[in-house]
This record gives sequence, C-alpha cells and structure tokens, in this order.
Amino acid sequence: MVSHGGGGKTKRVGRAYGTKEAAERAAKAEHGRAARKPYSLHLHLALGDAAVYPDQRVAASGYKPEIDATKWLISEVSHTIGDRGFVTAVKLEAA
Repeated sequence: MVSHGGGGKTKRVGRAYGTKEAAERAAKAEHGRAARKPYSLHLHLALGDAAVYPDQRVAASGYKPEIDATKWLISEVSHTIGDRGFVTAVKLEAA
C-alpha cells in the first residue's frame, strides 16, 4: 500500500515484489505519480525522435507562459511509421 502523506489516503499496489527494496521503490514511484499536478500535455512531434523515452524531464518552449513555466515529465511515448513517415507521440505530465 502507498500512503499519500497526512491526507490519510491509501492506494494498494496491485502486484507482489520479490524484495522489500523493490516494493519500496515501486511505492515511492507510485507516490510520486500520485503527487504530481493533474496537468498533462499531448504532443505529436513533426519529426520522430527515437531517443525520446518515458521518465525524461523536458521543457516546453513557445507555448503559453503557464505551459512554458511548467516542469514536464514524459509519461508515455509511442513511435509509429505510416503515411506521415516516422512520428513520435508523447504525453507529458507536470513534474
């Protein structure tokens, strides 16, 4: 279970881990995800970039000041090849 600080909320992690350390790492990671602001940003990059992967910290530039000022973390990535060539889609969450 992951407790979210003084708020008393608890979340049960849905799998068993082989070691106490692995379970603690998973609990801390889940706590970090739950503590993030609920802001998200979905982008399709005009040119695909195979070097993009989840858990990278990124900055936005050229959008609204509120978006540019937010620290972002890549939460999901998909790479596709189709009619438009190689395309990378990313979901960012406020870090």
